[in-house]
Amino acid sequence: MRFTLADTPPEQAACDLLALPVPEPGTLQGEVADVDRAAGGRLAEVARAEGFSGKPNRTVLLQSLDRPARRVLLVGIGADPTAERLRRYGGVAIRRAREMHAGRVALGANPWGTTGPIPPAEQVRAVAEGAGLGYYTFDRYRKGEDAGEVAEVALLARHGDRTLLLRGLQAAEVANRATARARDLVNEPANVLTPTALAEAAQEIAKSAGLT
Repeated sequence: MRFTLADTPPEQAACDLLALPVPEPGTLQGEVADVDRAAGGRLAEVARAEGFSGKPNRTVLLQSLDRPARRVLLVGIGADPTAERLRRYGGVAIRRAREMHAGRVALGANPWGTTGPIPPAEQVRAVAEGAGLGYYTFDRYRKGEDAGEVAEVALLARHGDRTLLLRGLQAAEVANRATARARDLVNEPANVLTPTALAEAAQEIAKSAGLT
């Protein structure tokens, strides 16, 4: 799965799934309202019909949209504007994307712009971390149905200094790789990850980080 940073307006994002965070009480505002207008008001209609209130991790899906986005997913992030809420949103969105076999995904990554309690770069970082961690699976020894592969995730961020936004994304990618490696080691069976194998893995990690 590859992350990109884009300043494309959400209503113009060409993708299989467009996911957007919505705080309580679930009112469609800002960029989400722009997407709803582009969809002819159908997004708000579905949200009302399903009683969507923006509570954490609650979702609403609108399917069969014309291009550019084939589906739109609203994900509740609650009333508290925190980075952890955005991480959870990213995780929920990417797991739903896998279920739908959505190869190209766009995630709204700047819900509070430059005026919110969290700087734009930290918003991007939190969404990317959540998506990366939510995408993780350990299936080395499993056989069965493919959960669905996401090829590309575009983080839609139109506000803030682009250099800082890229740094936020890069920091998330480093954290995601490190966490995935740690999870891989934890998930290995004892007959594979022997003390010797663990020591060798630690040496490899240290070497890749330039440590001696």
